[in-house]
Amino acid sequence: SNYVTWVVGRGLIGSPFHSAAEHEFSSSKINWQAASLNDQFQSDAKRFRFFAGDRPWAVVWSAGRGVVGTSATELAKESQALTAFLAAIAKYKPSGRGVVVGVSSAGAIYAKSTNPPFNEATEPAPASDYGEAKLEQEQIIASNAKNLGASSLILRTANVYGYGQDMQKAQGLISHLCRTATTRQSTNLYVSPDTMRHYIYNLDFAQLVHRAISRTLDNSSPENIVKIAATDQSVTVGELVNLKHSKT
Repeated sequence: SNYVTWVVGRGLIGSPFHSAAEHEFSSSKINWQAASLNDQFQSDAKRFRFFAGDRPWAVVWSAGRGVVGTSATELAKESQALTAFLAAIAKYKPSGRGVVVGVSSAGAIYAKSTNPPFNEATEPAPASDYGEAKLEQEQIIASNAKNLGASSLILRTANVYGYGQDMQKAQGLISHLCRTATTRQSTNLYVSPDTMRHYIYNLDFAQLVHRAISRTLDNSSPENIVKIAATDQSVTVGELVNLKHSKT
């Protein structure tokens, strides 16, 4: 795949993109607390345009520390940062075909949806400020990509697990169960053991994203694409706990 990639976010989801990307733009380390966040994005966007030349390009937004339970005020800051990033891309747009990729959450987007199983045609029904923010960010990406003359690719992902999980965040059941098995410390569960969830390994997710980017860039004209990124098998929380005990 001969496209260049700029990935924003280096956490559980963003980090594998960096190892999987063939032509990755080396952006500066973003100071999320700085008042000059817009200036940082603009400076990098200017370099990205030069780096991309006339090659196809993809920018991937996988940043954010929000989880279910994060306040609307904090989530609004993430949406503002995304808007500033896309404004910088618009100002220094590369000349080749492009795609703006956003990592969203299937669980948050479909929290109150009815008649499962859900697919891309299911009406979004968030049940939290986090879900509302994810839906808003999807719309920000789609509208800005359209103004850029680029495609948008929204990936509503299942629960992602793997190396790089931020253990300070109130998420990542598999990682917390692994820690419990290793350290013999307890893990608090806040949902019923028969709660069904879908999981996807972060390295598999990164490969899926790159394949989706390649296919999107092969399209002759810009498109707005929404895809659910999940495995075809769900598992209960109780099964995960039992699996942990059976391996220890």
